[in-house]
Amino acid sequence: MSKPTTQDAQALLTLMDIFLSDSVREARKWWRTLQDGLSLEEFEKRFPRGSEGWEHFSTMAIFWETAGSLMRRGLIDEDLAFDTFMDAPPWGKVERIIGDRRKREKAPAEGENFEWIAARARIWVKQREASIRKANASRRTRE
Repeated sequence: MSKPTTQDAQALLTLMDIFLSDSVREARKWWRTLQDGLSLEEFEKRFPRGSEGWEHFSTMAIFWETAGSLMRRGLIDEDLAFDTFMDAPPWGKVERIIGDRRKREKAPAEGENFEWIAARARIWVKQREASIRKANASRRTRE
């Protein structure tokens, strides 16, 4: 694992600014109310294109798709990002919607970076928690 650079920190701070912006903050509030497991058909019935819900959905999906794309290409340091605020991308909320959309639109790349960053985050969290447990056990042994 390489040491994060000042450039890595700047990229992360820029993403944090976006994540904490008013539009993304409103989208996050809405996102928390979104029912898990909705199909694309159910989602579009409740939140047609152009509706406030559709816009909030798009805002969050675009944010996580962009973050995933940047991280996948090494432009955001994974460890630094996941150690701050990016360790729980809300993929589970939209997995079915995006899966249905991939099929309907015949667009297998739809949401691929959002899905990727969520999978990487789960791996990172498991590894980090295992490392913490190991360090705690080692410390208790020495005491």
